[in-house]
Amino acid sequence: MKKVSLLLVGGMKQEKAEKVIVTLTEELKKREIQADVIYANLFDSADLSQYEDKCDLVVHAGTGKIDTNLKVVQGLGLLYPYMGTEPIYDEIQKIVSE
Repeated sequence: MKKVSLLLVGGMKQEKAEKVIVTLTEELKKREIQADVIYANLFDSADLSQYEDKCDLVVHAGTGKIDTNLKVVQGLGLLYPYMGTEPIYDEIQKIVSE
């Protein structure tokens, strides 16, 4: 099983973020990826540099621009599943396999 450290960023409440993290980790586990996920609320701090040493990539569950040196996967579909979540998991899997 491959391992990855993800930074989930967005402007959601902690309770919502925890639900998204559970879904995200469960779906990635089905793809043989063990994900450690940290959540950063962009309303509390827009500075993501403090996470860059701890994480492999960012899942951005929002629409605003973020400033990071990490690879970014657009994850808005995690908040709005009708937008589709498979492309999110596919892209994470592709990056992890590189």
